[in-house]
Amino acid sequence: MADPATFSFIGYNTEADSYYGFYAKDKSNIYFLDALVAGADASFHFILDNSGQQTGYAKDSRHIYNAFTAQPINGNADPDTFVVLNEWYAKDSQKVYSVIPEVVNDGIMTLGTPISGADPKSFSLVTNQPNYDAKDANHLYYHAKVMK
Repeated sequence: MADPATFSFIGYNTEADSYYGFYAKDKSNIYFLDALVAGADASFHFILDNSGQQTGYAKDSRHIYNAFTAQPINGNADPDTFVVLNEWYAKDSQKVYSVIPEVVNDGIMTLGTPISGADPKSFSLVTNQPNYDAKDANHLYYHAKVMK
């Protein structure tokens, strides 16, 4: 049960004009809607992009979360090195992650799916290319798929 004396609103998890739910916390726990976010700690917050807009990710000291589901993303992402690159890609020191539109959970795209074989050290976004939107030392990518 939440502690009423320390209970406070963190914010809504939104994207564009869509509303998916809200987060709150007390001195010991994080809550999504009316449920405890298991394992989340008090450092929990939404990850913002370079323009200050909320992304679909949140983090605490131990996990990166899909902010729309309050579930840790796949791949054991490192909260200390995790960065959101754009709406399709994020990375940490060990992996590159993406939104995979074919994998949907209750109408919400799955965030934080590791891209097999992607090299986070050389991975970068590419603009003004019609056939790919990112690259690393070994591959070109378009919406998280390796281009041949």
